[in-house]
Amino acid sequence: MKLRLVDEQDLDFVRELRQDPEVVKYLGSFILLNQEKQIQWFKSLINDKSKMYLILEDDNEKFGYVRITKIDYIHRSVCVGGDIHKDCRGKGLSSKMFELIFDLCFNKMNMNRVWLFVLETNERAIHIYKKNGFVEEGRQRKAIYKDGKYLDYIMMSILKDEYYNKKEIRNGK
Repeated sequence: MKLRLVDEQDLDFVRELRQDPEVVKYLGSFILLNQEKQIQWFKSLINDKSKMYLILEDDNEKFGYVRITKIDYIHRSVCVGGDIHKDCRGKGLSSKMFELIFDLCFNKMNMNRVWLFVLETNERAIHIYKKNGFVEEGRQRKAIYKDGKYLDYIMMSILKDEYYNKKEIRNGK
């Protein structure tokens, strides 16, 4: 399993994933996308060093999509997110996806902190994040308006040393 940069031929897959009702339900923001907007978005990435969008795949089969944004090379901090395609959920791919994200962020990009926001109602994701070492840092109270009510936006993060300590414990060291 590997991560690779999004290519133009991936845009339909990305749009399908991002507009899946199960994904949209838990997004903090939602933008309707058509092919033209997808192409504009893709072209905007070429010179933007603060973002990286990747495809999760194995043997050329696409499983998911990863967002690495707010890349801060000075403070060594990065925001991440990912979505698994509906046909591939429930197969343990999220933990494998986070291992690849952590390898990229901590080992290759030399980041110290990986963080994300998650809606308080996204219990499945919160469970996955905690299982992969993220801890809650705080909340933006009633920050997101969704389905007629305001929801808290929870900030979670994992630090490089926490990741390595967790990895050593898992490996029995």
